[in-house]
Amino acid sequence: MHPIGLRHFHDIIPLPLSRKREEDLYYFLAQAALRKLLMETLDVVGHQSMSWLFELRIEINKSVEGQVIYAPVVTAELQNQSKEWYHHLPASLKFPIDASPLLDPRKSFLRIQYIGLFIVVGWPSVLQVLELGPAEEIRSELSPVQEQARRCLASCRLMIAASEEI
Repeated sequence: MHPIGLRHFHDIIPLPLSRKREEDLYYFLAQAALRKLLMETLDVVGHQSMSWLFELRIEINKSVEGQVIYAPVVTAELQNQSKEWYHHLPASLKFPIDASPLLDPRKSFLRIQYIGLFIVVGWPSVLQVLELGPAEEIRSELSPVQEQARRCLASCRLMIAASEEI
């Protein structure tokens, strides 16, 4: 996800307020909170490219190299924060965390974004397992990495199944 500069205004521009219970406002705020969580996630885990090389890459037409940051404790905390977000959704926006069909496009979109967040957070563990080698050489410190990778791939399968309706 390429940054477009909106993050600089998070602390300056307040979120909209309403005295009425408007479902559209709840949906907007749920999207904003999930998007903010995703952007904060991308700061600490995942693929970190050297953004200062972005313009240079365009000028000299070379690929930008980066690194994958794997932080299992941070990954677990980000997953807990995502679950907390889901727990606090209003009943009118709460969606099932499975591939069951939804007739509400707002719920469908939020579900896909939510599952996608788990994929983004867990993907470095998949890369870590691939980097550490074949399953025959499993060490005790690898098992938490494998569990996070397994959950990430399960989220990928759920994403494919749930995204058919969108």
